[in-house]
Amino acid sequence: MMEFNFKVTPNAEALFNNGEEFQKAAARCLGVNEDGAIEIVKDGVFITLSAPAVVNAAFACEMYLKALILKSGKNYPTNRDGHNLKKLYDMLSEPIQNHLYQFCVNKEDCAEIIFTSFLENHSRDFMDARYYVTKEGWQGMSPIAVYTYAFNLGSITKYGYMESVTILTKPPFDKPLSFTKLFDRKTQAAIMVAINKVKDNAIITVA
Repeated sequence: MMEFNFKVTPNAEALFNNGEEFQKAAARCLGVNEDGAIEIVKDGVFITLSAPAVVNAAFACEMYLKALILKSGKNYPTNRDGHNLKKLYDMLSEPIQNHLYQFCVNKEDCAEIIFTSFLENHSRDFMDARYYVTKEGWQGMSPIAVYTYAFNLGSITKYGYMESVTILTKPPFDKPLSFTKLFDRKTQAAIMVAINKVKDNAIITVA
């Protein structure tokens, strides 16, 4: 019997890596192919595993939020509240929250409302999606939506949120178009990587 043993030190990097693994598991459940496209149907067969996709994607979101909490110098709850995405989000500082909803939703006027509503509606997905067959009546789930949010949260956790992403939406970066309108989320993430590299190269340690 194959057995894996891990020595774990809970930190932001470990949580991110764990989240990334569950995000990849969610992608496989959705039917993401080599090109990154989602194949819901293949050879005439519905191949998406909806509930497992939601469970894995929701847990990835949880890991990413916890990583951000640790990065901000706080400790996340270790009880049942630790699975509640909205409660984890509420523990983050306002600048980080602002960046999350602007990046994940990419709509200026109502981004915060859309993002917090998503968290409220899906806060218990990790728990509820596992037991949906034990409940009476119609049960709904949104595997692609939860996976998309997991992907975006993972990008922010990996590439950093800067002190405030709103800097890139203000002068002189708002002309001729807003940063969030000019670039798609993938390009925004790439720009953030470049900015972080420049910041890292600019740090000089004086003995």
